[in-house]
Amino acid sequence: MQYRFVPYLWISLALTIILLFLIKFALKRYAEKGVPYFLLTLILSTIWVIAQAMEIAAVDLSTKLIWANITYIPSTLIPVSYFYLALRFTGLDKWSKKRWLLIFLLLLPLFYNILLWTNDLH
Repeated sequence: MQYRFVPYLWISLALTIILLFLIKFALKRYAEKGVPYFLLTLILSTIWVIAQAMEIAAVDLSTKLIWANITYIPSTLIPVSYFYLALRFTGLDKWSKKRWLLIFLLLLPLFYNILLWTNDLH
């Protein structure tokens, strides 16, 4: 695996630093309303930005494809965390406690990621 520096990586570095500061900020206020879901969204966003930066910096195609597939994991899970954050802020907490809803919402991201990671087979 070889990587090369491209100027776009400065933007990814800046975004990662901002996201890490936001994570630190959210950890200090973990007990407040909606913070656990916000924290999950921030962590997934950080993984997304770092994986995208690694994809851009990669030289060979196989490494780029691995990092592109890793990028899809958080990008498909972030809408679910946003949905739970919205449930918390709209006062519909009873829905967030239903286990079947979480399983239902995670089926599509799981399906997408299985298709992405097995792309060579079909």
